[in-house]
Amino acid sequence: MAVIIFDEDHLLISAIITFAMQLIFFIIAATFQFDKVTDFAGGVNFIIIAILTLVLSE
Repeated sequence: MAVIIFDEDHLLISAIITFAMQLIFFIIAATFQFDKVTDFAGGVNFIIIAILTLVLSE
């Protein structure tokens, strides 16, 4: 049974999570002048959104 949070395709929850994660990692990168964390954030974000949509669709 699929879990419907905001919409059937989980686009809004994915956008909210992506925005929040990118904002947090941007603040860290801007504070410490460390750009490598943004590459890590992009990869982790992709994995989390992929797993989230898989779990919510089942």
